[in-house]
Amino acid sequence: MQANNKESMQAQLSPGGQKPASDSVQLFVQTEEEMYIPGEPILLKVVVRNNTQNTIFIVDTRNPARDFKFDVRNEEGESVALTKDGEDLVNNTAIFRRVAVEIKPGKEVEHSFTINKLFEMTVPGTYSVTVKREIRGQDGHPLGEVTSNTVKIKVVR
Repeated sequence: MQANNKESMQAQLSPGGQKPASDSVQLFVQTEEEMYIPGEPILLKVVVRNNTQNTIFIVDTRNPARDFKFDVRNEEGESVALTKDGEDLVNNTAIFRRVAVEIKPGKEVEHSFTINKLFEMTVPGTYSVTVKREIRGQDGHPLGEVTSNTVKIKVVR
């Protein structure tokens, strides 16, 4: 994996809204490569790490378009359109599964999916991807939203 895609967290949940510390929830995104050719699968790895002293939860529907909020932008800073598959996932109102996934203190949960199946990333250029995820407490109530680092993905001819 390339160093550019292992940036440190830019935003995290931490008590009191202070700077991220060791007692926070972190969200990391990275890719296996920095450069891809159009149509080549771009696997995005997302890790939710619990550095707090409390157990936290994320809701998992197995629908990445519902479980995560994506911000995918081209090099002009414009939002990138969803693919047909991405639109189908976003517009799918039938959720057949909704599971609370427990993340104990010091543990992490990893998800991987093909980001260019969700977003149109076929035009050569550099794309920026940032991900957000809602975090819940043991009582099921939202604690807030955590934002990942931004990963740069270059699509070349």
